[in-house]
Amino acid sequence: MEKRVDASELTGLSREDIVAKFDELLKAKEIHELIPLIDELQAAYHERSEERREAEKQKFLDEGGYPTDFVFQKDKTDSKFTELYNIFKDRKEKFIEEKRARERDNLSAKRQVIDDLKALIEKGDSVGKAFQHFRQLRDRWNGIGDVPKKEEEKLESDYRYQRERFYHIIQITQGLKELDLQKHLQAKNELLKKMEDLLAEKNIRKMEALIRQYRNDWYDIGPVPGTQKDEIIRRFNETSEKVYSKIREHYEALKRRYEENLKAKNALCEKAEAIALEELQHHRGWDKKTKELRSLQDEWKKIGRVPQEHAEAVWERFRKACNEFFDRKRAFYETLKKDYEANKLAKTQLCEQAEAVQNSTDWDKTAKFLIGLQRQWENTGPAGLQKAENELWQRFRAACNTFFEARKKHFEALDEARKNNLGRRNEIIARLEELAPSVSSADALPVLQAIGKEWDEAGEIPANLREDLYKRYRRALDACYDRMGLNEKDKEMLKYASKIEQMKNSNDAIRLLEDERRFLRGKIRSMEDEIAKTENNMGFFAKSDKAAALLQDVLRNVELSKEQLAFFKKKLEMVEKNLPRKEQIR
Repeated sequence: MEKRVDASELTGLSREDIVAKFDELLKAKEIHELIPLIDELQAAYHERSEERREAEKQKFLDEGGYPTDFVFQKDKTDSKFTELYNIFKDRKEKFIEEKRARERDNLSAKRQVIDDLKALIEKGDSVGKAFQHFRQLRDRWNGIGDVPKKEEEKLESDYRYQRERFYHIIQITQGLKELDLQKHLQAKNELLKKMEDLLAEKNIRKMEALIRQYRNDWYDIGPVPGTQKDEIIRRFNETSEKVYSKIREHYEALKRRYEENLKAKNALCEKAEAIALEELQHHRGWDKKTKELRSLQDEWKKIGRVPQEHAEAVWERFRKACNEFFDRKRAFYETLKKDYEANKLAKTQLCEQAEAVQNSTDWDKTAKFLIGLQRQWENTGPAGLQKAENELWQRFRAACNTFFEARKKHFEALDEARKNNLGRRNEIIARLEELAPSVSSADALPVLQAIGKEWDEAGEIPANLREDLYKRYRRALDACYDRMGLNEKDKEMLKYASKIEQMKNSNDAIRLLEDERRFLRGKIRSMEDEIAKTENNMGFFAKSDKAAALLQDVLRNVELSKEQLAFFKKKLEMVEKNLPRKEQIR
């Protein structure tokens, strides 16, 4: 038998904890196990929800709102509880309908057993044959489940009557053998032992179910020897009474505990009513009494359930006292309405500032500006009663939403374009990889340049995929270069162009390109200085065979340096071509 959820187990649990327990039970238990558990969960959740509603109302009143303007909004936890309860209710309704159908079938089946028992009595078979048939009927009866409650007592009475008729007739006509009487006596003694053991059972609901089952089993056992009949019936009645006495004591103790809780809550009502009647003239007094009343509300939450017939009345009494206190407090703070006017002016100005930039496309700057306005809004007090505050908030939020929704769509469009560009670049890489085996000479260079131009114009791609994609592109391109047999300088320039493209498409493109430009400019200046210095020194060489040979080496080195200088200048030109205009750099 499933243990019922006790109210004390739910004390202190939040609404979220109760919903989690509800969800756990729905997943772990069958519906017949759930039915006795859910009432306490539902009562506890409704009590927490009522506490939340009252807390929000008190906060609303504290801030100057009128009771008639208060609207309680349910949240996700309420929706989840309702969803779980609807699942439980559907399963319960289905279970009850199926149970009713089974009970109707069981009722027909038990009535048939009674009719068959009547027929057996009237048939007058031999004792052995009659008992064999009777045991079959008894087994059929015991194997049939529950019947509708309103029919149960009469059905049991009819069955016992026919059963006693059977035993009586058999006893009169043939007599019962002493062995059968002794077997019945032994069975009833064993059943009495089980009933006596029930007195140690701590689970009252389990005790109730078992005593009912044992009593039914008792009546299914036949008569006992006449000399033992009175004694065993006395033991049966006394043990039954002891068990039922323990059950009654449990429910009486539960009732007494509920009564004690009721006394405790009535005492809190008296204290709350006394606070509500006090005459307070200063802020310090209102603040002190507010804390006292909040403390009473906390105590209220810790006290358990009260008798059902008093629950609503005592709660209404306590809530009324709290409401009267906060109504008087609201009236006291009416003098603070000047603050409302100042806040209203400040929030109106925030609305105007937000509306002035709501259509801006300067996404980063405007977003930071609006976030700053939102922080100012949060730090500005209420602008009046709930209606006035809501009107300003709706206006301010509408302006913010206009900008942020447009910003979201803008970046969603950029993301979509990047996805499309990714497809184009993957297709270019696939073409390069397919082309590489067929490249045999430099004649393929125009094709590769055309593909490179496509690559340059393919647009932005998602940042997290850039590095891997560009590695694949360079590998495919290098494979083509190797097949073409380009000279090292051409190959280096092509590779350098690929490097610049990688920089250009990185997250830090401007910094990387500017660093590269500074490096190249420094290198070019250094080489120009070195060439000029060498050419100047050449005039000092003496005229001799040895000096002429040395001069020829210097001239060759100068020519090589000039070629390298031209190479670096080409690189610089490529970098500068790919740098954005200054007005685009921020």
